[in-house]
Amino acid sequence: MSQEFYFCEVEHKNGVVRLALDASLVIGVSDVAFPAPKEIEVFGFALHDGFLYPVVTHSGLDEPVFKYYLILKEYAFGVTRIIEKAQAVPIPFSPDTPLDKDDQFRRLGEYSGVIVALEDDTEQHYYVYNTYYVTLPKTARVVKQDKKSEEKEHIRELKSKYIIVGNTFAISLSNVLNILSADVVTPFKTEEWDGFIDYNKIIPVKNIDAGKFVVITQNVAYRTSKVAISDGNILTKETSNETYLETPEGIYKIIDQS
Repeated sequence: MSQEFYFCEVEHKNGVVRLALDASLVIGVSDVAFPAPKEIEVFGFALHDGFLYPVVTHSGLDEPVFKYYLILKEYAFGVTRIIEKAQAVPIPFSPDTPLDKDDQFRRLGEYSGVIVALEDDTEQHYYVYNTYYVTLPKTARVVKQDKKSEEKEHIRELKSKYIIVGNTFAISLSNVLNILSADVVTPFKTEEWDGFIDYNKIIPVKNIDAGKFVVITQNVAYRTSKVAISDGNILTKETSNETYLETPEGIYKIIDQS
């Protein structure tokens, strides 16, 4: 029976693996990721709809290359490119395949079948991946643009996006160093601060709504339960020279934390 799949490619040190992921498992797509703390030895997290999802990918890949992240219920699946989203009928593996025979046969269990797709009169094979077998990569590379003009466009686009903190104010995405769990906060309450974090240096933490996330900038971190990414029109208040981000969801004062 036909169902919808994301056809994807993941480049890695030794080649390219072509995968098909069940589209019914995917709740969104992100191109924003944050590095994880070095201490936990994983690549990082993708941001989607105000939450961080640990980045996973096909098992056993050396130096995978990520540009996009397919958001599933529990994690984000890192890929180099998304070829298309399309209906397809996979060719299943034989139910008599002895998947428990040895480790090599068990690895076949990572796939449930193959989809043969015709691209520019050439057959491409996309193996339907069983996401039960995903792993947390320790290291990965992020796709870089090939041309300088594309790099400038990417930087311009990055600077036009903002992190909405606590549904209260906005910080340019380019000024956000990381978004971590509030577990990293060392409590030390004062009239102005909720505590501090050690992020290459001591950074004070301002409490917005006692949430479980900490948005880290160069000089201040903000503890909040609500984090979202957005863009929109920049408004300037003439009487105070303050700037605001106007989005379909609301208007937020822009905090300059470069």
